[in-house]
Amino acid sequence: MWKRVFASLFAMLCLLLLLPIAARADPIIVPTDDFYNRHRDECKYVNRDYYADGADGFVSLRKEPGSDLITETIENGTELRIQFTYEHEGELWGIIDPYRTGWWFAGWVPMAQLSLVYDSIAFAEEHGDEFHAYTSSYTIFDDLEDVILWTYPGSGKIHSRMPASRFAAGSRFEIAYTDAEGRTWGCIGYWIGDKKPWVCIDAPTDEKLPALLPATPVVEPTPGNAAGNDITLWLIAGMVLLLTTGTAVLIWALGKHRKRKQKDSE
Repeated sequence: MWKRVFASLFAMLCLLLLLPIAARADPIIVPTDDFYNRHRDECKYVNRDYYADGADGFVSLRKEPGSDLITETIENGTELRIQFTYEHEGELWGIIDPYRTGWWFAGWVPMAQLSLVYDSIAFAEEHGDEFHAYTSSYTIFDDLEDVILWTYPGSGKIHSRMPASRFAAGSRFEIAYTDAEGRTWGCIGYWIGDKKPWVCIDAPTDEKLPALLPATPVVEPTPGNAAGNDITLWLIAGMVLLLTTGTAVLIWALGKHRKRKQKDSE
């Protein structure tokens, strides 16, 4: 009996920890957010990274667009993934992705308080007229185990790795690009639900390719300003306190039950 009770308590804790995130079968991670659920048809999918860039050295996440309730304050320079945007009274707001950023709870922030992290989409907007088709053979990848995926050509930032066997299985480059150093790059259209990473075709396993293009500079925080009404820590502390108290009560009850059983058997 008591094993079942402890198992149920553990399961409840796991559910509490998973509340901020609800995942669909597709790659889009949908936040468990009341405002988003009420207005999902009016929200635009974005899925791009931004730096916090508030005028006071931090940005405040709100319960919902236009709300006075602050759920988090985040220092400038922190990288956030914006999942969806919503226009509230002429102002564009974005909701962060807690699955990507590590935050416990989603929150809304005015997009005017964020600076875009230069990414593959920005690269395509700037260099799209230089793209060309890749017409060479894919057998050059046959003897490789993995290839390195980069966020965009010349970024200096590794996105992830991909098994080279994917090319033999039919994966192809959507487009190609030749950088200022004469290296050819190929764009993978889809990989693990993320935005169009690139392979350096001339050096597919080189982890030390230098950055060739300047990325968006990191926004520096203003010391001493990142403070505010943070309800997240209180919620976490409350859950821990509830779990600790419940466990203590169960241990006490189990001990009492055992003593009673021993007394009845004497």
